[in-house]
Amino acid sequence: MYRVEIHQKATEFLKHLPEKLQGTTRDTLRALREDPRPRGSELLTLPDNYRVYRIHVARVLTVFYQVYDDEHLARILKIMTIEQAHKEYRWWG
Repeated sequence: MYRVEIHQKATEFLKHLPEKLQGTTRDTLRALREDPRPRGSELLTLPDNYRVYRIHVARVLTVFYQVYDDEHLARILKIMTIEQAHKEYRWWG
């Protein structure tokens, strides 16, 4: 089983979501404990070989995270709307 750590900014973003979406997002994050690379997740290799996974939540949000197998850790870096994520992709690309 993996631990899931959530960056403070991601936690703050999560707190401001509607209650139902918060629940769906928390369920998705909890599921990463059992499988940090679930169906639908995608590995992105960014400049300088920086590797992050991306998974969508309810067709509304995108979660960016890293997996550290040796530590059994999934670290949530960012949670944002899909629209915000598309802007990030352009910035990273």
